[in-house]
Amino acid sequence: MSDAPRMHPILVYVDNGHFAVSQDGKSSEQLCWGEMVEQVVMLSHPKIRQERFQMLSSADREKQEAERAGRIPLERRMVNVQLTYREAKEFFEALSDALALAPPARLGTVRMLAAELKNAIEEVEKL
Repeated sequence: MSDAPRMHPILVYVDNGHFAVSQDGKSSEQLCWGEMVEQVVMLSHPKIRQERFQMLSSADREKQEAERAGRIPLERRMVNVQLTYREAKEFFEALSDALALAPPARLGTVRMLAAELKNAIEEVEKL
């Protein structure tokens, strides 16, 4: 019998096209294949048994993501809106109508949004 400490089970799984390695309630996520293999080797080698890539519990990961999100000023955070082609066309028409009524101070913003929306519609039409 070996005097080496008992190794805890290691779970390897695919999450959204990336590998994840989990052990003792902590995990490393978004790993490529080579990183996943390296992580498993490091965790299972009898003389190392230490992670190569940081492993976090769900609570630690949520805390880290909240801290990261807090570093970006609210006015610089991105807002993503998904519209169907039909909804985008209707929204573009409404924006075009709004351009005629927009106060001069808001014209630049409305024009920029309308131009971005028009470009997105044209990209969909090219498909």
